[in-house]
Amino acid sequence: MTQKFTPQAGQTYQNISGLSYLCLDAGDYLPHKALMQSLKSLWTFTAVDCRLYEDGRIDWAYSTGGFFAKEA
Repeated sequence: MTQKFTPQAGQTYQNISGLSYLCLDAGDYLPHKALMQSLKSLWTFTAVDCRLYEDGRIDWAYSTGGFFAKEA
């Protein structure tokens, strides 16, 4: 069972695939959306229609605007 949710900026979440993502910007103005970044590859994208599973893992319906961020 899942429920819609909006990730919180600065929090790290585990996707149902097992990969970890950092929320860079929460979608306060757009519920259930967030700017996310893969901790492994630095792939950065907007996750749309975010969902939270009972076990704490997350998923999203689709993503847009993806790009690889450069390391600082």
